[in-house]
Amino acid sequence: METEEDRYLSESEIVWITVTIGVDIVIFSVFLFFMVKNVRNFVIKQGKYKNILVLAFYFFSFTIIISRMSEFVFTYYLAEFEMYRLEVNYSIITAISAKLSLGYFQAVSMIEIVIRIRSNVSSSRTNQSDINRCLRR
Repeated sequence: METEEDRYLSESEIVWITVTIGVDIVIFSVFLFFMVKNVRNFVIKQGKYKNILVLAFYFFSFTIIISRMSEFVFTYYLAEFEMYRLEVNYSIITAISAKLSLGYFQAVSMIEIVIRIRSNVSSSRTNQSDINRCLRR
């Protein structure tokens, strides 16, 4: 049975949560920086924004990074100021949903690539057989 004392964090738990959250925020800030840089260099400069799968990938990636960062801030706030153990954090649900959607769009992209490769291979085989026929004559 959970007592009222079990709901509160000890000082050592607060310190470890704070350190872990600090490291996580730094890591996800680096991810965010490189994602924005990649969007600028790949999506905008190369005109890839016309491809819906590329846009979906970057949209869901951005959503995941921002959700994770808000999760860390929310957890830090609860641990440091309220000292409650975390019950539910809705940014976790947002990040998981975005990650599932991102996985779906990546799977669709891989299927599209396989279809394109197969069509190129079959068309190159046809072209190769035409070349061979012409060389035999």
